[in-house]
Amino acid sequence: MITNRACLPFSGSLLLRLVSLLSLALLAFAPVALRATETPSLPPGRYALDRDSLRAFEEALKGAIKELPPIPAQRRIALRRLRDRLNPPTEIVLASSEAGWAVQLGEHQFPAMQPGAEPVEWTSKDDQKAQVSLRWRDNLLEQTVASGERTRFNAFSFDSAKKVLRVEMRFLGSQLPQPVVFTVNYLPPPDTATTTAVE
Repeated sequence: MITNRACLPFSGSLLLRLVSLLSLALLAFAPVALRATETPSLPPGRYALDRDSLRAFEEALKGAIKELPPIPAQRRIALRRLRDRLNPPTEIVLASSEAGWAVQLGEHQFPAMQPGAEPVEWTSKDDQKAQVSLRWRDNLLEQTVASGERTRFNAFSFDSAKKVLRVEMRFLGSQLPQPVVFTVNYLPPPDTATTTAVE
């Protein structure tokens, strides 16, 4: 049986040209797609607490106890306990490697993990167990540390203009009068490159 090629939707040569054009179009758009999936800029490194930003921490503590009875002694005790429990670490270390991101908050070193991976169990130096996870949220690297009825969120972002690491901290728990939320800043050491790798 002889088939009339003119009756086919595309001739062989035309089909090849269309395939070639489609391939070129996909290659042209490939860089755009890759850029769209890039993670936000977050330089690894060692950062020290900017104590000038602790005003937000103090204001958050005062807001947390405003629902308590207006008894000065009771409020002072509650404020002191909250400050001791939620005090921001003086140093934060962010490290990046093929294994993922590793976060160190003061003396607490968390394992390297990929954002979006399943939570892992972590044990602190004082033998407190918690479930730890990481994810990208609204251009922030957010760490979740959950232990029993207590949950802590640390969301990291970097202000490239001011060279400041911003950390939004949120604390939830049945023993808190209400959620405590504040943002503090961390600064890289003077004249030190913010590049740290996980070994």
